[in-house]
Amino acid sequence: MRLVEDGASSVQGYGTWRFRDLRNRRKSLDGETIYHAYQEALNERANHKLDAAVRILGREVYRKAIVYVESVEAAKGLATRLQRQYGLEEVASLVGKGDMSMDQQASALLHFREQARILVCTSVGEEGLDIPSADIEVWVDPPSNPRKWIQRFGRILRQPGDKKLAKTYALVSIGTHERGRLFNVKKKVERTYGFTQNLEMRTTKPLPREQRSMADYLRR
Repeated sequence: MRLVEDGASSVQGYGTWRFRDLRNRRKSLDGETIYHAYQEALNERANHKLDAAVRILGREVYRKAIVYVESVEAAKGLATRLQRQYGLEEVASLVGKGDMSMDQQASALLHFREQARILVCTSVGEEGLDIPSADIEVWVDPPSNPRKWIQRFGRILRQPGDKKLAKTYALVSIGTHERGRLFNVKKKVERTYGFTQNLEMRTTKPLPREQRSMADYLRR
């Protein structure tokens, strides 16, 4: 189920691909393996959540925006896509130490602070770095625990007396466990930290006719 739900965001690094059954050739796939078929599918169509994030950024009005993505590959891909759309000077990218040196991270933060309107980052953006506050956040992958939830909200919370509103979009795939997980983490945040927020569910775009939800797939 995680393979289908996460799409290109984090699935490529999963140890699941080591299972022999996923690398056996299948007649139903014209002699290809499930692994190879999945890679081809990713090349043809990127994660639908990345499309949703781009649409949200295109229609909202904001001074600064932060987009959280789980995997390094997806963060880099989304940042490149947004840079093509808005220009290099408008989009900064921040990923973990394994893929960016400390100097590169500092340069990305400086870029976002002084010029860029959009920051695309992985979980490194939750870890107490000096990131400017934003008007809007987009969570391509909803946080998996209360600590991440609070850390992300800390990037958009206003000072007392500031009447401006900040928005957070948590993207949830239809027909998956993500909606339940989102509400579960929200309840834990309220219980643990006493932090409450208004939550409104919207369908940004229905599934294409040819695409079945995971729940529908399991029923069949």
